Amino acid sequence: MFEEGLLSWLRYEGLEVLADTARDFVRVGVVTAAAAVPVAILLFHVHNQYEVVHSGYDIAEVTREHKRLAEDNKKLRIEAAVQGRAGRVTQLAQERFGLEPTQPEQIHIIEIVDSPAEDPGARAELSH
Repeated sequence: MFEEGLLSWLRYEGLEVLADTARDFVRVGVVTAAAAVPVAILLFHVHNQYEVVHSGYDIAEVTREHKRLAEDNKKLRIEAAVQGRAGRVTQLAQERFGLEPTQPEQIHIIEIVDSPAEDPGARAELSH
């Protein structure tokens, strides 16, 4: 409708060549717009597919990391169970530090008496 009005005004003014040029520009604009819409839709679709594939790679990487961490956790739990056994602690004490089991004659019982602050006579005995 706009095209018809513009072309008739240009013809009325005697500008036939300009009217033909204007008609050609309008046609090129319509064709360009008609081609631009599907291209834009196609580009949007390609971008979305790229994002989906990229997200898939990210998910796969996180899944691999999760499996690795779960396996490490399992190994550490087993190691903690083995290391925490009393027999294992005794074995390590003997191997690394050369410690031997305590013999009964090595045990000395210490009796605690009143503190020197409470008994003035005891203080004098401790100072000798």
